[in-house]
Amino acid sequence: MGGKVPPATHKAKSEEN
Repeated sequence: MGGKVPPATHKAKSEEN
């Protein structure tokens, strides 16, 4: 989305999917 996304956000996205 923005560019540099923290791992925490990436993990949350994976959990949402």
